[in-house]
This record gives sequence, structure tokens and C-alpha cells, in this order.
Amino acid sequence: MHLKERAFYEKTEYSVEPFKRFLARGLRSRTLFSAHALRDPAQEPYARSWHDLGDLHRVTTEPIHHLAIVNRRFAFIQADPTDPTAGALQIRQPDVVAMLADLFDGMWARARDLDDLPLSPVEQRVLYALTCHETDTAAAGSLNVSVRKFRGHVADLMARLGAQTRFQAALLAQKRGWL
Repeated sequence: MHLKERAFYEKTEYSVEPFKRFLARGLRSRTLFSAHALRDPAQEPYARSWHDLGDLHRVTTEPIHHLAIVNRRFAFIQADPTDPTAGALQIRQPDVVAMLADLFDGMWARARDLDDLPLSPVEQRVLYALTCHETDTAAAGSLNVSVRKFRGHVADLMARLGAQTRFQAALLAQKRGWL
């Protein structure tokens, strides 16, 4: 179990390859990260890539303090919340670890799955234009963007929905309550 500000950090001092090997062997992990991190466009695809490997990711709006819990037996918390390079404190006291695990489980239950994230304002406008106009030219014009830019937005929306066709995208968007 991990609780952290961002799904993706550009500068990291450790290799992720051993963790990927553990996931490939069946390890399951859960990671919560801050919804504010999604302002960075690199965060969601990175979280989804780990999610697909077995490190399940959810997003929370609750305050985040770095925390890692291993097998509900050990916990690691950031030694100094203002200095990420200060290291971590290891906690082995079973009652304290159990309390931290319960705290994480509660946050996990309240957090949102990556597939349940609300549409951005741009995605909302693109979806609306897609359903209201017969041609890409008309839809792009209603958004004051080029046809190429509009088609790029549509492709991004289809990828987020996992849709192969625009018709399928509309059905999936309706199923999620976006239409």
C-alpha cells in the first residue's frame, strides 16, 4: 500500500524494475495519489500503466502524507513532510501499523478509480460537440479549434474510454453518465 502526492516522479533514485518483476509474479499493490497531481498530463497515463501491471491506482482529494505499508507488518512514513530527501521512519509496532493500514483502507474506499475520474472541461466540450454536430468540421468550428485538433481530442477521449469507434465511445460515455 502506498500513499503519495504524485503517481509519477521524474527524478527517482531507485530502479522500478524489481517492483515490476514482483508484480509480474502476482504481487498486488494499491497506490493512492492526490487528485491535484492530475493537472500534470503525464500523471494519469503513468498511473494507468502501473495499474495495468497490477499496482492498482486510485485518486483522492484527501490530504496526503507519504506512507508505505508492507504486508501489514511494516510501515514507512516520510521523516520530514517538508523535505522529501530526509528519508523515512520505519514502524514495526503492530498496533500502529494496523491503525495506519486501516487509515489507508478507509481512504482507498473513499477514493476514485482512474476510470471514474470526471471529464475535464475540454473533454466535456468535445463530447458535447461530437454528439451535436454531423461533421468534424462543424464540431471543430463550434469549439474554435482546427479539425486536426478536434480529431486529436476525440482520439484521446476514445482512448480514455477504451473505445474502438465513435459509436462505441458514445455508448461508453452514456454508460458512465457523461451524456
